[in-house]
Amino acid sequence: MNRIACYFATRNIYPYVMPAVKSMLMNGGVDEIYVFAEDPYLGYPVPDYVYVTDVSGQEWFDRKGPNYKCQWTYMVMMKAAACYLLPDADRALTMDVDTIVTGNLSDLWNIDMTGYCVAGCREPYKTGASMREYVNAGVLYWNLDMMRRGNADRIIRAMNEKYYMYVEQDAISEQLEGKILRIDGGYNSCAFVEPTQTGERVKHYAARGWGAFMADGLVKEYLEMAWP
Repeated sequence: MNRIACYFATRNIYPYVMPAVKSMLMNGGVDEIYVFAEDPYLGYPVPDYVYVTDVSGQEWFDRKGPNYKCQWTYMVMMKAAACYLLPDADRALTMDVDTIVTGNLSDLWNIDMTGYCVAGCREPYKTGASMREYVNAGVLYWNLDMMRRGNADRIIRAMNEKYYMYVEQDAISEQLEGKILRIDGGYNSCAFVEPTQTGERVKHYAARGWGAFMADGLVKEYLEMAWP
């Protein structure tokens, strides 16, 4: 089973893809990386083993839908369609672009997903009676086989019909009730998720803004680094 990581990017955030992807290649133990974008190329040089796919013609999400023009753009919703974008894959890791892989992900790649649609880090302040496991969508590990069994369609339909404040993570947490596997906060280290018990593996710059992301010394290091 190949270890696959995916990123989703509208044109305005193409520059930020570079350090995120490089950190995955350097530290993530990944076999394949896909960048789903609005063009067949990013306007920045990427090696042949980073696959860029134009998904601007996608038909899953209604352009007149309640969430299509959210502040994070329709690309955040595309995570729910990963099982269709990767029809031959069993598992895939979807990553926000404002993430840097800082540690080994081998335990995550090997996690037992039997009976679960997705694994993610819990946001304790949003988990409650209505949602037993509310997860932050910055880092999600998907059981694509399970998602193809009607689970992806249910999330996509919900996002096309109902407004969500935090779009994909609201819809995922709501629609996959009982099918979410909680993983250690170190896989999505940010202020929103539970603290790690085993150490940081992914640093997520959630809510800090793109300026803060690109100004961070660690991000600059990966940005300036040659492709591995």
